Amino acid sequence: MMVDIDYIARELGTLPTSVRAACNSIGIPIVGGAFEWPATEGKYRRLVREIAARPGTTAERLLADLGCKAPRR
Repeated sequence: MMVDIDYIARELGTLPTSVRAACNSIGIPIVGGAFEWPATEGKYRRLVREIAARPGTTAERLLADLGCKAPRR
């Protein structure tokens, strides 16, 4: 099942770049702004962990770019 990156980012309240980077880090190919939702439980959990570890807002992204640790909720 192909899932739109913008849709996932909106639903999770995070940045599309965070979703894209999480997909790239675990080797999920992105085609035309969408990716194949992981079919296996292990890869699904890994994707969720990767997205959660990435900056969720523009402010957190800027702090990460500056090398600062963003406060976690």
